[in-house]
Amino acid sequence: MNPIEGGGAAPEGTDRWLAQVLHELGEVATDLDTLFPCTVQRVGELMGCGCELVTRDPDDPDLYRVVACWHADAEALALARAMSGSNPVRVGEGLRGRALQTRAPIRFTAEPAVFRAALAEAYREAFDRFPLRSLIAVPLVARGEVVGLVNLYRMGTGAPFTEADERFASDLASRIALVLANATLLDRVQRELAARRRAEAALQVYAELVEATQVGLIAVRLAPWQVLIANRPALRALGVATAADLGPGSFPPVVLAEARSARPETPAVVPGDLDLPGGVHAAYVVGLPGGAAGVALYDLAERRAHEEERLALTSRLLHTQKLESLGVLAGGIAHDFNNLLVGILGSASFALSTLPPHGQAAQIVTRIETAAGRASHLTRQLLAYSGKGRFVVQPIDLNRLVREMSELLHVSIAGRAVVRFKLQEPAPVVEADVAQIQQVVLNLITNASDAIVDGQGVITIATGTVDADRVYLDAFSVDRPLPEGRYARLVVSDTGVGMAKEVSARVFEPFFSTKGSGRGLGLSAVQGIVRSHGGALRIYSEAGKGTSMNVLLRACGDVRPVAPDRPVAVLPAGRRAVMVVDDDADIRELVRIVLSEAGYDVGEAADGVEAIAAFEREPTRWDAVLLDMTMPGLGGAETFAALRRLAPGVRVVLTSGYDEREATGRIIGMGLAGFLTKPWTVQQLLQAIAKVVAPT
Repeated sequence: MNPIEGGGAAPEGTDRWLAQVLHELGEVATDLDTLFPCTVQRVGELMGCGCELVTRDPDDPDLYRVVACWHADAEALALARAMSGSNPVRVGEGLRGRALQTRAPIRFTAEPAVFRAALAEAYREAFDRFPLRSLIAVPLVARGEVVGLVNLYRMGTGAPFTEADERFASDLASRIALVLANATLLDRVQRELAARRRAEAALQVYAELVEATQVGLIAVRLAPWQVLIANRPALRALGVATAADLGPGSFPPVVLAEARSARPETPAVVPGDLDLPGGVHAAYVVGLPGGAAGVALYDLAERRAHEEERLALTSRLLHTQKLESLGVLAGGIAHDFNNLLVGILGSASFALSTLPPHGQAAQIVTRIETAAGRASHLTRQLLAYSGKGRFVVQPIDLNRLVREMSELLHVSIAGRAVVRFKLQEPAPVVEADVAQIQQVVLNLITNASDAIVDGQGVITIATGTVDADRVYLDAFSVDRPLPEGRYARLVVSDTGVGMAKEVSARVFEPFFSTKGSGRGLGLSAVQGIVRSHGGALRIYSEAGKGTSMNVLLRACGDVRPVAPDRPVAVLPAGRRAVMVVDDDADIRELVRIVLSEAGYDVGEAADGVEAIAAFEREPTRWDAVLLDMTMPGLGGAETFAALRRLAPGVRVVLTSGYDEREATGRIIGMGLAGFLTKPWTVQQLLQAIAKVVAPT
């Protein structure tokens, strides 16, 4: 029933078929992506030719573009689609452009060569397979507006379009134009509605953001007065309930003055702070289109609170960094000072061994030895503060430790202060260094005694255990989070003068004191000891009521007796060879004198390089080495490894001002024979060397 390419006027039954096609197009008119292809296919089938549909570009009223094309031959259709994308139609240009301009159909028939000459070079080879012979360009006019154009074309040997074809195509186009116009209008309306819905949704999001911000935001039109936007923070700042309550009198005059002169491109800062009903605010004004102005109100109280919080966090960070730096400094000072004390204490103890025991010289040297011992005690405090103190970790019964110290505690407490003990049974047990924990107890008792006015008051020493959860542990001063579990508690409290919060916040600072003159590291040393044992501290104090210091240490099982080291007799050594490796010349000289007097053959090296060179020359000569851990250049660990490679059987005693675990951590498990802590006495030096060279 359909006409075929090469036919003339439409055959019988065309009107009925056309009515059916128009009905079909009307059903898909709400979807342009379906309507356009359907239109060109039905028109092309009806006319028996190829068909293109051209519609107006939405951004350029004089430009039309091909939106759909159809041909019964797939290869010809592919050519038409390729050409359509690069050949838009401009009103007044070419056959199709003139048809759009005149709003009248144009029929054109010519030899294929004429059409070929008008094509771009890229399409001419394909054109030769489908030579164009005839075309009709029919504008689509609806309600006096050109909505598009139907372009019909015949290829090959088919008959050219006739005048009857032109009249039929014009009649067909007039019927289709109204369907396309209505569909295009409906599509435009739907797009506008969708855009409006998106705009309304974006406006709703914007309104929610405006309400959610903590900044007061207001937009007003000044003449006539109209409030466009006012969020809750703005209403709260200006002291009104709703935007309708806002008037020119709600704003300070300086804000209105700035608003009248504000420009969109230059936001203005309202000078000075504004004392508004909702508190002190800062204001910014910016011009808006249509004679409106925007005002932003910033709550300075909230900003100042945030700023104070930021400054407080910064201060705490700087304080922590300062304490860390002091810890590093304290450890370095203690190490260097211990080297000095080796010479003082060692020389004093050696001199005592050569002097008559009851002579005046012996008494003077004894005082030197005592003073050096006190200085050594200070270096232990420094090392404790830096977390590098000397540890001999073993299970400790806290109750027993407190009882054994009771006599010393009573001596340390001035006046008529009363000491009370509240010791939990069974006794809490911790794994710790006895001397260090004794130092903690003594420091806490001394501080409690100093806090009691006129020596009258009560000092309570309590022990116990607690199953600590996260909430409980977070109340303690820690440098890292502690694990939950069972802890032993040591609490020292007093009924003394107490401290204000600003004072108690500084008690762990080195050399901080409220006693008029500094007493040393004090509680900072206590904190260093406790933290190095994996524990924590908490202080509670009220001015005029007293202070409580709560020490928390990890609890362990029952106390097991620790076997003491087997005493080693300091016997003549024969001619055992010992090398001392230390960068301090005074220490080397002292060791040489002491060991030579004891019968040892002593060699010296100022650093690791000299020691290695001596072993390379005589690897079998040396029975033992006294090796300093911290030296410039080649350190103790590297020197130790090199000596063991040269002489695997040599016995090395490491010496350091740091504690044994800190000093030997890098060479643990490598065959270290012994460790000697600085400062040492002559007796301790001789015992350490004799222990490693004595026959087994």
